Amino acid sequence: MKFRKPKKSALRTFLKALKKVLFICVISWFGLTILMLALSFTSLPFWGMYQLSKPGSAYSFEPEYIIFMGGSGFPGKSSLMRVYYTSKLAHEYPKAKIVAAFPGDPKKSDGMLSKISKEFKIRGIDSTRLIFEPQGTNTRWQAMEIKENIITNPSDNMVIVSSPAHIYRAFKVFSSLGFENIGSFACFERNINVSLQFDSEDIEGKAYLPDIGANQQLRYQFWNHLKYEIVLLREYAAITYYFLQGWI
Repeated sequence: MKFRKPKKSALRTFLKALKKVLFICVISWFGLTILMLALSFTSLPFWGMYQLSKPGSAYSFEPEYIIFMGGSGFPGKSSLMRVYYTSKLAHEYPKAKIVAAFPGDPKKSDGMLSKISKEFKIRGIDSTRLIFEPQGTNTRWQAMEIKENIITNPSDNMVIVSSPAHIYRAFKVFSSLGFENIGSFACFERNINVSLQFDSEDIEGKAYLPDIGANQQLRYQFWNHLKYEIVLLREYAAITYYFLQGWI
């Protein structure tokens, strides 16, 4: 059986269609980039994060469990922020147990879980209050392990501590598993209450370059909002996936 070469007209049609698809992809990517850059000069990225942080934030009960949702590695910015705020809540509610949902081997003396335990100890939290959930490697799995092995009574009061963007998904996952009394605490960064302005001339800046010392939006807010947008894109994708899976 001989292989027949495709007709030139069919090949031309295919190449034209491919060019159109590639052109649309390039234009869409360029448009998304321009949109993200434009939104970075507005407050919308912050309010997007704020909206995701709201579920459970208005709780009025005293928690029996404080759920520390592990961040991306330890030590790391997100994990240390969550340890800080979890410890703050633990001091406020001294009777609450702390459930640390972080994958790792509890038996390793130099492992991540041991380091987390030491970090809590530095902040005055007794290790007897810590309960590790080391199996789960995503929010759904962690919540299932906590329900099966730690908080077996769905009416027990609990407060989830996590990053602002993650609160919505975590809250919905725990709710879908039957937990009834869920609060949340979002780990927002605190502003520096000091003026960050400077005069370029005072620190021997180049005269031919613009002095941006007084423009904090360009120096900080623009870049922070751009990072927020990337976090939001990732989180919205995760929420969509969890929704399609029926986990939220």
